Amino acid sequence: SLSIDSSLFGPDVVAGNGVLATSSTATNIHSHLAMAQPDEWVDYEYSGRMMTSGSSSSLGVTAYSEYPQRDAYYRVRAERGGSFHLSPHPDGAFSMACTSADTGVQLAADQWYRFRIQVQTESSHTSVLAKVWRDGQAEPSNWAIDCLHQESDRLTGGTVGVWAMGSGEKYWDDISVERLGGTGETPTPVPPPVPAALEPPVLLE
Repeated sequence: SLSIDSSLFGPDVVAGNGVLATSSTATNIHSHLAMAQPDEWVDYEYSGRMMTSGSSSSLGVTAYSEYPQRDAYYRVRAERGGSFHLSPHPDGAFSMACTSADTGVQLAADQWYRFRIQVQTESSHTSVLAKVWRDGQAEPSNWAIDCLHQESDRLTGGTVGVWAMGSGEKYWDDISVERLGGTGETPTPVPPPVPAALEPPVLLE
């Protein structure tokens, strides 16, 4: 859906810390940073942490989201206690070549998970690298998800967002976006361009 429902996501406080949250049990809800031209955001690293209080929740994050122009994005999610894996949207619309597409990290209630995603656009493909690990544990040295998208309708740019469904509270925190300087390079702490209006970010559901 490209329709907007501002009641689905909003600010909350967990252990004295401000977070983005939703308590909605609706299926396949998502919120994205609003940009007039989302494809202007390219070649970046998206990181942060996420948690759910529900044992049957599904939880995830999105990158290269083309909202509000197109219902499409790359998504890393875990469904109802399963493991975090790459699940592009629309479901089944994209065919990606992956060395690995699953982190093997299982979603459990009341546990924060750190994530790091790198998306980069090349002339022949878009690359998606990602890892997820339990907060407090050492960050994995290797990318658990390593995929290339070579189709003509591949995503070549877009904003960041969050995704959820099912019972329980869902939270996201410590969100950061940094530019990538080039293939395999370390990201630099320079944020992507901000909306021209220079207003606080607006999240679209």
